[in-house]
Amino acid sequence: MKRLAMVLFVVGCGGSGGSLGSDAISQSDAEGFCTPDCQQQIDCGTETDLASCVSGCTADMVGWARADAVETVFECTAALACGADDDPCVLEVQPLAVHDEWETACRANLGTCLEPQDVEALCEVTGSVETDDLGFVRFIAPDIVEEMIDCLDGSACGTQLGCVEAVFANHNIDF
Repeated sequence: MKRLAMVLFVVGCGGSGGSLGSDAISQSDAEGFCTPDCQQQIDCGTETDLASCVSGCTADMVGWARADAVETVFECTAALACGADDDPCVLEVQPLAVHDEWETACRANLGTCLEPQDVEALCEVTGSVETDDLGFVRFIAPDIVEEMIDCLDGSACGTQLGCVEAVFANHNIDF
């Protein structure tokens, strides 16, 4: 069963409301969303250890994932039946202006030096169930996306890509 943490690993906003801002999610807020989600997974038979599940879930997103995006997804998935597809919940998260700026700069700077599927995976921010691309970057907090944009300075492709990879590494983003 796919959950946000797994989506964020694989790929993890206007969203549908939400009270948290777009800054990176804190440990306590992540635990507040992961605990009931993990309990739901235990109740559905896909997890067996609450503490381990919560620990892994929070570790997957703390410090880099947009708090409002996490809130949107987890509030949606809480209402799902066991085994239901959570892609529609993930797709409720909308990119912010900085994410759109990233996509434009990414395509302009890396579009000619990466394979088309790599460009889509790295640059796309909207997501689509049809293409199975969930637009990973839209889940990243704006200040980190700005760091990524700063990497796209027109230098050699490998240099720019190395810089983006370093930003991911510095923020423990498993992309």
